[in-house]
Amino acid sequence: MKLYVGIDQSINSTGVTFRTEDNMYLKFCQITDTKKTCSSSVQNLIYQKDNQNTGNYTHDDLTKILNAERLALVIFKQIKKHYDLSKSDDIEVRIEGPIMQSFKQKASRVNDLVAFGTLIKFHLIKKLGISRVHVIAPTQLKKLFTGKGNCKKERIEEVFYELNPKYDKSKGKNDDIADSFGLSYVNLNKNKKV
Repeated sequence: MKLYVGIDQSINSTGVTFRTEDNMYLKFCQITDTKKTCSSSVQNLIYQKDNQNTGNYTHDDLTKILNAERLALVIFKQIKKHYDLSKSDDIEVRIEGPIMQSFKQKASRVNDLVAFGTLIKFHLIKKLGISRVHVIAPTQLKKLFTGKGNCKKERIEEVFYELNPKYDKSKGKNDDIADSFGLSYVNLNKNKKV
């Protein structure tokens, strides 16, 4: 049985979904930089946030990389844990790629997200032996999950709630979880859900 892992990566709040093909194993995890309470079905993990603008470019850049490394390690440990718990014999990981046009004024933010994604992929490929980590563009995720590539972000949440009616949506940053679920749910080969 294959374990599908969807990762909606962000330095501030990352959503991760672990799902087997038959949905017998379905877990959600939200990794945040705050102590904010999350939905009851979401595990809140804290990583150290010390991104300060000190005026020292080298120090600030190194701090961002170290924070991304810490977060990538947390994600790696969660994937290893859930892979073992699900008793799966195969794993497929999908990560949402950055939205380039939303960072026109902050090109460095795109660089940070790309570096973060690279660190996650490095740990998964090198330490877990995953042969390929799929990177899915946000518009492709929207098209595969909702049928419309230019839909509003809220539509992904609506489809997620329709497919997971028992999910406690009263707390947390549910858009990250909805995106990560969509990533774990779509079929990349046939444009259908798996």
